[in-house]
Amino acid sequence: MTREAAAAAAGTESVLDEGEAAAIEARFKKRGITPHPSNVRQAYFPRGSAVLANPWGTAPGFRLGIGDSSIFVLPGPPREMEAMFDANVVPWLRDRAASRETALARRRLHVFGIPEPRVAESLEPWIRGPNPRIGTTVRKGVVTVSILARAATAEGARAQVEEVAAAARERLHPNLFGEDGKTLPEALVEILVEMGISVATAESCTGGWVAKYLTDVPGVSAVFKEGFVVYENRAKVERLGVPAELLAEHGAVSREVAAAMAEGAARAAGARLSIATTGIAGPSGATPEKPIGLVFLAVAFDGRTRAWRRSYPPRDRRLVREVSSREALQLARLVLLDAPPPQA
Repeated sequence: MTREAAAAAAGTESVLDEGEAAAIEARFKKRGITPHPSNVRQAYFPRGSAVLANPWGTAPGFRLGIGDSSIFVLPGPPREMEAMFDANVVPWLRDRAASRETALARRRLHVFGIPEPRVAESLEPWIRGPNPRIGTTVRKGVVTVSILARAATAEGARAQVEEVAAAARERLHPNLFGEDGKTLPEALVEILVEMGISVATAESCTGGWVAKYLTDVPGVSAVFKEGFVVYENRAKVERLGVPAELLAEHGAVSREVAAAMAEGAARAAGARLSIATTGIAGPSGATPEKPIGLVFLAVAFDGRTRAWRRSYPPRDRRLVREVSSREALQLARLVLLDAPPPQA
């Protein structure tokens, strides 16, 4: 539908690109699959458009001129769209900016553990300025600070961005974990690999998300030992050695059990660092004393264990699990940096 709408807007028609059609068919045959006619339709493009290759999926994109403007049409899946945007749209825009009097430069800083209003407040001297421009967004606990500068030259724009970024790094340390495309799991794995520290996980309410985030990072096999998903109390006792009397006295969702889980995972896996989570993600299982969104996180490192109590908004089970998993990674990162983590 998007393809046909773009063609209509440009006053032209869609035509088959034989080369792309053959490439699509070859990709499917390599997997032993006969392409569906709907896949072949992905090789139709508005006449006069430039085809954009998609090594990350089957559907190519395209760029089409409409009057004095250009429209980029990219596949919808985020993994494909984001990669193609970086590979095709950004270089095209930079080339056009370089030929104009105004050049652009951008830097993104990623923060976890500081609420967005506090991040904006710490950057108040620059956030209202016309150039560079600073904006903040938040997604699943990660606050991103975007810095955009304009100058007569690319070097001048980059210098302006770097001046503000340097000040922001100082003000947001140690909660700033990465820049531009770096993710929180990547930041933690980078430290683990550099320091040669092995890691294990023990999860209840997050159901393996902490381990998933870690194992999504290439190269983590050098340090990741084992992950335990221990929902049932008996599993906590049998797999991790959590004392049954501790569970009886404090309950599975408690600071004491989170700490015991972390220590048990480190011991069972033979890891120097371990991360544990236990909580109530909802929609059931809550009590007046332990409401939905209550999560305890623990990190054990070289024989020392710390545990934290967190209360997340009880809006969504998935969100509680995602945000608590990310916070667990950030707490582990801060422990390794020997920075004081947020209040236990």
